[in-house]
Amino acid sequence: MENIQERLRDARRTGDRALIIQLMREQEEARNNPVEEEEEEERCGDFYQIDAVSSEFCNGREDPISREVIQDGDGVCIRGNCYSRDSIRESILTNTFIDPITRRRKAFIDPITRSSFTMDSFGYEYHRNMVDTLIARLQEVQTRLDLCLEYNGNALIAAAGRGQAEIVRILIAGANVEATERSGSTALILAAASGHAEIVQLLLNAGANVDATSNDGNTALILAAESGRTEIVQILLAADANVDKTNNDGNTALIGAAVYGQAESVRRLLAADADMNATDNAGNTALILATVNGRTEIVQILLAADADMNATNRTGNTALIVAAGNGQAESVRLLLRGARAFTEATNRTGNTALIVAAANGHAEIVQLLLRAAAAAAAAA
Repeated sequence: MENIQERLRDARRTGDRALIIQLMREQEEARNNPVEEEEEEERCGDFYQIDAVSSEFCNGREDPISREVIQDGDGVCIRGNCYSRDSIRESILTNTFIDPITRRRKAFIDPITRSSFTMDSFGYEYHRNMVDTLIARLQEVQTRLDLCLEYNGNALIAAAGRGQAEIVRILIAGANVEATERSGSTALILAAASGHAEIVQLLLNAGANVDATSNDGNTALILAAESGRTEIVQILLAADANVDKTNNDGNTALIGAAVYGQAESVRRLLAADADMNATDNAGNTALILATVNGRTEIVQILLAADADMNATNRTGNTALIVAAGNGQAESVRLLLRGARAFTEATNRTGNTALIVAAANGHAEIVQLLLRAAAAAAAAA
């Protein structure tokens, strides 16, 4: 390992990129497959981690940023390289910490307290004392606190996603509220999906785009509705969120709420004039999807709102055919009530609700459909 690091230093001085890449691979392989005699040797840190190695470990090594030799225990070990604390402090404060090989920006530590952070899906978890200290130091340079750039995240996104309202208040004035992490989610989207109503309101007050979308097209309203965050649904509707905006699958907030059985979300969305007959990319309405998993309360709500029970999806199935085929007897009863559902409707393969119920062995539903057909014939 020592030999590889020395060769790496020489390759960096000469600028031989091909050799640098080769040596970096050898270094990674050596870390993953250490020889027996190296197992007790102090080695410089893993990816995204500052190892608790002796600070003297970096003495005599060259800082790849400043090109100065590290002395007096002033080194910090990051991703197999040794950096002086001054280099890291300056690069974080100016938002320019760059990996000397990949040339990608990243940051790892609190330059003042020197404490390390833990990576999670939203970025880093931040300690209050670190944020306060960094805010004070960053006031002069007015740079964003984007300390986990490898995943395109920042401190505001991390705090919002983790429900840290107090830290959001500290960060929000100087932060870009429309910044996104790797899934394309903004701080508002993450806060809404995680159920942090107070943070949602803080971000909206700071001008966050209520209809911002993630990479899969989800808005804060869609995610809040399908996870049953009714308080947040109301906050977003009050902020004029687009109630019928769709994600990449064609789902509106109402469709998502119906799929996941969130009855109160459905009520609030209907009260906000959501299109009850909107369809997803497969042509399914909220009513059709509610019948699939027997969301009978939602079926009742949608029928009371006069949703189109005879609408068909791309395979020609109505809500009644879907309910019959999936054995959802209570949904079938609701759809047949008042003889409003068209029992003789056929899908694209020519099957009626009765045929699919019989084919799938749903005897109770077969009886319900036969009685409904008889009643319709008698009324005629």
